[in-house]
Amino acid sequence: MSFFNINQPSYSQNNLFLGFLLGALASAIVGFIFFRIQKRQFVETEKRLLRYLELILQQSEYEATTMSTLSDYYEEMVNDVKSVKSVLEDVFKLENKRGRSPRYSRIVEFLVQDSIEKILSRKLKLDKLSIDFLCNLHREIFSKIYPNAGKLRKTQVWIGYPGTKMEKAIYVPPSSDEARNQIVNLLNDWNQKHRKLLESPIDKKIKFIAEFHYRFVSIHPFQDGNGTIARLITYLQIKELTGEVIYLKLDDSDRKKYTEGLKLASGGNYSGLIELFREAIWQNNNDLE
Repeated sequence: MSFFNINQPSYSQNNLFLGFLLGALASAIVGFIFFRIQKRQFVETEKRLLRYLELILQQSEYEATTMSTLSDYYEEMVNDVKSVKSVLEDVFKLENKRGRSPRYSRIVEFLVQDSIEKILSRKLKLDKLSIDFLCNLHREIFSKIYPNAGKLRKTQVWIGYPGTKMEKAIYVPPSSDEARNQIVNLLNDWNQKHRKLLESPIDKKIKFIAEFHYRFVSIHPFQDGNGTIARLITYLQIKELTGEVIYLKLDDSDRKKYTEGLKLASGGNYSGLIELFREAIWQNNNDLE
């Protein structure tokens, strides 16, 4: 009679277990190597995209370059990253860590202008402006730039030089709760007067748009990007009420006029903003001739 231990693994069982361990180890090694390769490719992709953005923004006519051009180049350049957006977000994080450098500002301006042009190309009705409408515009323009894009601010903000405390600020907008109330009132004013404005003389249209613009800027409903949204709404209003498509690039000369126009408007005098908007319409007409 023979005896054997049923708990003792056979030679074939040992081989099977050893093979399983070796297979798991090999899979882990391959997975780790693949991960490192992908990570390195992603970093290289980010660097190459950033260098490409720099080349675009160094051109004197970079305003004419669209994100579609960048997307086309990107598709040819890499296959390992799913979208341009994911890389751009990492680029912004990198630039934020370094401080908002001139390069960061140029990239932001590049993306903002592209979004604005796309919005202006659409047929939008402005007879029922709402907070949702404003938030959607803000989100579309700044989703790649600000983490709070598309949301009304919930904190107190103030306007001044970098590092300025609130007590020494140039201007302190209303509290977040009051800002929401004021923006609702502003939108209601527009909605109630919209139909009548369509039939009004152009002088009256431009004056109301200037008043709306200043009130929006002074309310400062968003944490960031209020000036951009205010100007975009002005473009849309002028387009709907006059049929003109304008764009304020706000170079050094126009920026000074714009700032002075806002200062005058704070005292109830909208002549500066009215003149600036009139000049933009006039310039647009001359460009089309």
